[in-house]
Amino acid sequence: MNKKVILIAAASMVVAGAVFVAWGVKGGATPVIMIGNKNVEDYNSSKENGTIDISDFDTLTINADSVDVRIIEGDEYKLEYYVNKEKIPEVSQDGKHLTINQPAVKQALYFFSWEYAIGFHEESNYTITVPKDAAPLNVDIKNDYDDIIIDGVDVNGSIVTDSDDVELENVSSSDLSVKTSDGEIRLNNSEFDKLTLENSDEEMFAEKCTINNLDAKSSGDAITLNDVRINTANLEAGNDIRIDIVGPNDYSFDLVSDDGEDVVVGENRMEGSFKVDNGSGKSITARSDSGEVRVSFSGE
Repeated sequence: MNKKVILIAAASMVVAGAVFVAWGVKGGATPVIMIGNKNVEDYNSSKENGTIDISDFDTLTINADSVDVRIIEGDEYKLEYYVNKEKIPEVSQDGKHLTINQPAVKQALYFFSWEYAIGFHEESNYTITVPKDAAPLNVDIKNDYDDIIIDGVDVNGSIVTDSDDVELENVSSSDLSVKTSDGEIRLNNSEFDKLTLENSDEEMFAEKCTINNLDAKSSGDAITLNDVRINTANLEAGNDIRIDIVGPNDYSFDLVSDDGEDVVVGENRMEGSFKVDNGSGKSITARSDSGEVRVSFSGE
């Protein structure tokens, strides 16, 4: 094998290694290069199931790093975990304020741990169950690298994840803020009075939702609202904005495509912008940096 071939092969291995390390770091690992197998600890070892006793609560603070956070409807207040032992949650409860923290741990990613590097590992998670008739929770949830999923539990407050998705289903809220840096936001079959959404690089979806006052910004991608009931909305997107509204066309509109793409309202198609004030008090303002803006209406 000549020197040129060897250099190309070596460079390819370095690039591949860097990619795998980047994926691992995103999953919460600290990259470590090791030669041989002395003192190797398997950070992708079998996970532990466990339950931590909690009592009823109405305020929830969660600080997580590299585990999915799930809040679901159940028969009782309960906290379950499925994690490696170094990620077993630290839990404290002061009256009706429950706090859950993922311990700070230094993880190692080995270049030869292909299973971890390419993502073929079971997802760690903290799962909190809340009884069906519980009052809405006041939440402050932060997660660095994994999903936040809420199903069947009413929440108000703030939800933030840096690098993964937020999914809300069968949720009711009077005031909620959801922010992601590099993840999708998905809402389904839910009701919101005041809702603020923000993300950078992925899409936002809402389907079969009722939203009184929506403020949403997806700076790098699209916003899709399908089969929704809306009173007022202020939307900004890097790509297409698509809104399918349940009910009649009795809205004031201020719709703009900065790139001059089509703006479509019902059967009417305009180039670049459309503005009308019908005095109904119902309004949609939408601006797309480089995509279309489309609004359609379906029957009651």
